[in-house]
Amino acid sequence: EGTTLAGTHPAPLMTTDEAAAILRISKRTLWSLTFPRGPIRAVQIGRSVRYAPETIERYIRQHIYTPPASAA
Repeated sequence: EGTTLAGTHPAPLMTTDEAAAILRISKRTLWSLTFPRGPIRAVQIGRSVRYAPETIERYIRQHIYTPPASAA
């Protein structure tokens, strides 16, 4: 995850289209989930918005559905 002083390179940033495709949602929905409207952080470069792969992966991990335990 990210860069280290050892010289590894971070994964390339994803476009809005790429991030939305991974999440299987529309670009509009991704926009509504992007900070400050939602929890997903983005990087703004000029007028472009990019997403770090680890940010998308973290969002997925944090939103894995776990059914409630049954009251047996």
